[in-house]
Formats: sequence, C-alpha cells, structure tokens
Amino acid sequence: MQLNGKTVLLVADDIAHRDHLARRLHELGCDVVTADNGALGVLAAHAECPSLVVAESQMPVMSGYHLVEVLRSDQVTQEIPVILLVAAVDDAAIARCWSHGADFCLPKAGGMNDLILTIDRTIGATHQPEYEAQQTYAA
Repeated sequence: MQLNGKTVLLVADDIAHRDHLARRLHELGCDVVTADNGALGVLAAHAECPSLVVAESQMPVMSGYHLVEVLRSDQVTQEIPVILLVAAVDDAAIARCWSHGADFCLPKAGGMNDLILTIDRTIGATHQPEYEAQQTYAA
C-alpha cells in the first residue's frame, strides 16, 4: 500500500472518530486535512485539492450527502472520489449514498481495514487485487 503524498480530507463532527482516522491515515503516509462539517469540508476541498474525501453522512450545518452534491456540482471538485460513512449499511443507505454521488458507502463503526483497503483501492499507488474489503459498497 503506497499512500505517501496523497491528501485525504476527513469531514466529521465526531472528534474522537475523526482524530482516530486521521492518526491512522497519517501512519500510512497520507497528508490529512480535517473539517468539522460539510460546509467547512467544501472550503477545504477547494483549498487543498485532496486526492480523496472521507465524510460522515450525518453532520450538523451540512450533511455528508449535501457535501457530495456540492462537490459534484463544481467543476473544480467533481472528480474527487468520496467515501461516505453511514450509521448502518443496508440497501437504502447504499442507494442514498449513490443517489447523492458518493463513490463508496461504508459503515462508520466498521472495521478500519475495510476503510484502508477502500482508500488504497481508490487512490493507492499500488493496487493489489488479492485484497478485498468485506463491507465496501461501490457504485
């Protein structure tokens, strides 16, 4: 897994969760930028031009769903891959993520391995097809 030099924007209002993810991604070589809500996430996406956005679906001020819609409607940010973290993954959650334009839908409380493998599959320099995430749902 080669994530050195890749910038990941983490958008989450859950400080403990956001900090845990940021530390883990930093350990893997990512540059990590954080935002507390979707509105700040949009600003950060413009300022930082991240390789990937990982966002919680439910946040105050602007939800992750609305964040994806705003990113997709802007020519500067429309191609940035987005992983939405949802409370529970079921058919309705997957459909909602995709209908708003997210690339991936993962459970917020899911394993870190699935998130890391999805990030590697999306922006990693060396994709290794023998790895498969257990709970990743992609469009």
